[in-house]
Amino acid sequence: MDRKLFLWGMIGVLFIVALFLVFQAGASGSVQAVGATAQAAKTAAVSSGGMVGGC
Repeated sequence: MDRKLFLWGMIGVLFIVALFLVFQAGASGSVQAVGATAQAAKTAAVSSGGMVGGC
């Protein structure tokens, strides 16, 4: 019984570590995506020539 408890404990720890790594990777990817979006918006604002409105 003690061995089963130890194995389930190790499975739980590995599961938590895996979740942490997945969310850590997802967070760094979303930060890079936000940075790329901000850079694209800045580039579009500069290249628009200041035209406001429509036609």
